[in-house]
Amino acid sequence: MPRRTLPTLHHPRPLVAHLACAALTLLFSVPALAQPTGQGSFRGDQNPEQRANPDAPPPRTPARPVGPDPVRFDTDALAEPAIKIAADQAPADNRRVLVIWGRDDATAQNRMLASTLAMFNVARVLDAEYLVVRAEVGDGDAGAANRALTESLKIELSQEPPQAPRSSRTGRPRPPQPGDGFHPILSVHEPDGSLVATQPLSVLFVRRQGVPQYEAALVLDWLIDQRPPRPQAPALLESALEQAAASKKNVFLWFAQPRCPDCDDMRAFLDETNIRGLLDNTFVLLRIDIERTEEGVELFERFAGKNPDGLPWFVLLNANAEPLAASQESGKPNIGMPRSDDQIARFKSALLRSGTGLTELGLALIEDSLVKRRTAHEARLAEAEAARLQAQEEAQTQQPANDEQDTQNRK
Repeated sequence: MPRRTLPTLHHPRPLVAHLACAALTLLFSVPALAQPTGQGSFRGDQNPEQRANPDAPPPRTPARPVGPDPVRFDTDALAEPAIKIAADQAPADNRRVLVIWGRDDATAQNRMLASTLAMFNVARVLDAEYLVVRAEVGDGDAGAANRALTESLKIELSQEPPQAPRSSRTGRPRPPQPGDGFHPILSVHEPDGSLVATQPLSVLFVRRQGVPQYEAALVLDWLIDQRPPRPQAPALLESALEQAAASKKNVFLWFAQPRCPDCDDMRAFLDETNIRGLLDNTFVLLRIDIERTEEGVELFERFAGKNPDGLPWFVLLNANAEPLAASQESGKPNIGMPRSDDQIARFKSALLRSGTGLTELGLALIEDSLVKRRTAHEARLAEAEAARLQAQEEAQTQQPANDEQDTQNRK
């Protein structure tokens, strides 16, 4: 009987050994990948320009700017006339003038400034308390004239020079960073032009999770600290009542607040030359800003109650502060800014019931002005809606290109 031979057993090679062999094979068979050139970059990643200059940084696709468009400075505008115009307008609203001194070519800083000024609370304070002027202090004739103005106002423009822009890893020059260059400077002025305070934004520059920005909370605190003192609403009313008694008139008292488009429209209507002439003959006009006066809200609630129906809100008083007519009566909604036919009719009726003797011609002029303002208001709304739809369409069209660029930047 033949001898039986057992088969030879071939054990499978471990997976780790297979991978190691494959890696060695690849390493020695592809020298272009095995031999590094330059500062840690590989031939396969280099273009001809890099091969000629191995120390040159690899090209990058520029990233899309993040945040709002930068604040712009008119390089041909003189600051002094603009400040004078703002100073002339400021007393009417009990405001101060805020001047932003900057350079139009400091794009990174101006973008950070735009982000700061767009924040809700900062924008509210700016809108309510200041008239803002932007002044270019860079190169050029206007910049030189504006720099001379800062010297006369004792405003310091010089800043700490930035450190030499060098890469911390390679020591080679790096691209300019948002912290380099000229940071804007804020200054607040009284209506007479005198300087109240200055704030260089360079000392408020920080990075939050790698994002360069200005300390918005500190900017807000500074703006609040420099706002003008609040007048006393009861004292303003008392003064208007005294004027009314002396001139045998009544008081047209109306209440408003900042960021109220209807309040702004009401004010523009009452400031029209023809309308103002009619009303000045029979009324002492007084506007109370309930946010920017002491006890303004309390005075408002004294006449309108605890649950008034919006702003603007008006009441017609005699010289003894007794109400003759108001914009919200008999359970009807507040007239506000008169726009509809019913609101215009009720507004005219309130003027007639105040006993001031307005003529039919005067009331017709008032109605004609209100109808024109209604037409202009409707046109502005239509224009704003068209602009919104156009911006939405452009954003949808641009989105694929933005997505493609973001994909390329991540590679």
